Amino acid sequence: MDNILQALTAFTAEYPATTSYILAAGIILQGDLAVLFAMLLIVGGALTWGKFFSVAFGTLAVGELLLYFCGRLIRSTRFGWRWYKRMKTSPRVQYYSYYITQNLTKLMIVARFLVGVNFLVLLLAGWSRTKFGPFLKSYLVGLLSWFISVSTIAYFLMTGLSYLR
Repeated sequence: MDNILQALTAFTAEYPATTSYILAAGIILQGDLAVLFAMLLIVGGALTWGKFFSVAFGTLAVGELLLYFCGRLIRSTRFGWRWYKRMKTSPRVQYYSYYITQNLTKLMIVARFLVGVNFLVLLLAGWSRTKFGPFLKSYLVGLLSWFISVSTIAYFLMTGLSYLR
């Protein structure tokens, strides 16, 4: 095998039941690369669109909503309360907390496209006690904008690469 992508493609071709697990683990670790890998499998015929959407949305929803609820739980612990007491006197922290609650949709869209920032934004949205309804609306807008754009770009890229072979 020349590279890891060919090794994973060969592994999923030999063991098709593991495709969902590999895709779910990849989406949790690094979503963009997992979508590229999934599109390679879709173009090659080893993965269906329905399975891709169900695994990707299920993994993203469970994993990232868990981060939001962990942020809410951290706030109610002794550690979270001490951290809040230290930071509540800072005007800068008060400004950022206000910004998170007022501009959550913009923040969720931008953070989705920046590697590592999404993790922090989801945790801070829970920690700042953002209500679940507005959070879910902002989260879904950010998720759909990222997912549709990355999937479209990855599909055209993988389709073009398959024609070059």
